Amino acid sequence: MKVFDPAQYPELRNLFPELTPVQFETAFLFSFGCSQKEISVLRAVNYRLVQREIAGYHFTNNNTILTIH
Repeated sequence: MKVFDPAQYPELRNLFPELTPVQFETAFLFSFGCSQKEISVLRAVNYRLVQREIAGYHFTNNNTILTIH
């Protein structure tokens, strides 16, 4: 299920050009407070997949600066 179209958010997409569309969608949902379980249901994927993907993100301070390891 497509939760949103990343093309609708070009200004946000341009901030993180290194993210794939799936990574961008996951990071977007996570940064807006969706739990990993909610993201897995919305994306119709295994919870562990979302958990591993988010574990690869590094968030710095409260401004949520995102880098991928």
